[in-house]
Amino acid sequence: KPEARNDMRVLLLMDVGGTMDPYAMLVSQLFSAAHASSHFKDFQFFYFHNCVYSHVYTDMARFKKIPTTDIFRKYSDKYRLIVVGDAAMHPGELLWENGIIDYRAHEAKSGLYWMKQVMAHYPKRLWLNPEPKAYWYAETTQIISRLFPMFPLTIDGLEDGLKSLG
Repeated sequence: KPEARNDMRVLLLMDVGGTMDPYAMLVSQLFSAAHASSHFKDFQFFYFHNCVYSHVYTDMARFKKIPTTDIFRKYSDKYRLIVVGDAAMHPGELLWENGIIDYRAHEAKSGLYWMKQVMAHYPKRLWLNPEPKAYWYAETTQIISRLFPMFPLTIDGLEDGLKSLG
């Protein structure tokens, strides 16, 4: 009897740098396990720093960027979106136009605008937060947790999150 094939397509967006540095090894292990897995029909990954804006990156050093709108065109709403990050940043990065802190970039729209675009494009989405739940009190973490179902980056959190994706 042929083995049942999983039809799940996964798009993984990972926050790198800054407050995520202590979790680099954990996120790397997640990436390696997911990438090596044959459980998904397709698995794609990109990086961002603090907030998704008009672009994401194909490399952890954040030198090679790709427009977020290209991601929307290439990876349809059939993909399940998993975001890994602590969601903690200066509120201006999320709430203000030109709030991005990357000196190499200019953003006319706020991070919140772009996060809502991501949310609208991917109805099946979740956010995995490596911080213990007791630390999810930052204003930006609270805002993002209202847009994305947020789960701890633990075995239980991952299992609960994946169940929520259907």
